[in-house]
Amino acid sequence: MMANAKRIDPRVARQEAQTDLTTETLPSIAGGISWMFGLMSIPLLFVPPTAIITGLLAIIFGHVAKFKINRRLELGGEGAATGGLLMGYLCFFAALALLPSIRMQATLTEGIANSFRGVAVAASGSTFEQAERSFLDSSAAATGNNKESREIANELANLLNEKRNEIFGGPNGLKIQTLCQANEKGICVVALVPDFADFDEDARNAMLNLIWKESQRLAFGKLSPGNDFAVAVRDRVRYHSIEFGRATLSPDRIAQPDSSFVDVTMLDSYFDSSENEEPEKGENDEERE
Repeated sequence: MMANAKRIDPRVARQEAQTDLTTETLPSIAGGISWMFGLMSIPLLFVPPTAIITGLLAIIFGHVAKFKINRRLELGGEGAATGGLLMGYLCFFAALALLPSIRMQATLTEGIANSFRGVAVAASGSTFEQAERSFLDSSAAATGNNKESREIANELANLLNEKRNEIFGGPNGLKIQTLCQANEKGICVVALVPDFADFDEDARNAMLNLIWKESQRLAFGKLSPGNDFAVAVRDRVRYHSIEFGRATLSPDRIAQPDSSFVDVTMLDSYFDSSENEEPEKGENDEERE
């Protein structure tokens, strides 16, 4: 019987043993990638948008690794895939929860920057910054640098405060204030809506459209063809919209805004003029006194 037994080639047996040893320790590349992205997501929570991306990648590669490991028993790395999935899910949802804080942080940072800018106004010598600071510090409902601009500011402030409750849906003690500046370049209108950022997008857009439309109507007849026209809307912290148009050759209208920015330096030219009168109180302030 020993003679009839099948003879096993030692070289074949050794090769099969080596093959078994290799397949038992073959790692899953997807599992390692998932673990790497999961680890990266933890410090990146300080930058939530980036942490969302790396967390999502850790989740995707983790599930791919799990799928391949279940189908190919020779693959290893299930622990790395599980760890990557765990870190990926935790960091992904944590980053989503932290996203609203980015806006708050940006608003706070801009508010601090504006505060420092206000302190430096005297040294900067910018006419616009001085007018803006005086406007923000004042309780005046309307401010202008000459008779025509004060008329525009007064009428616009009255109209916006009448329409405010209708647009924003409910009474509020925060009054809208307006600043109007006129010079040889054109007319600039700044509307201060203290609680602008507290309302939904539809209400904000309705207010922006109303401010542009009424400012354009009030400026009619006071602009020459080719004069520039700017309307800016802000709250106590920052500017939300600055729109620019130009008086056309047609005597009955101003061109619709051809550009929209939130770069306040573009308003400087409306406040640079040696012919500007000293800002005076509007009619609303005289009535208040």
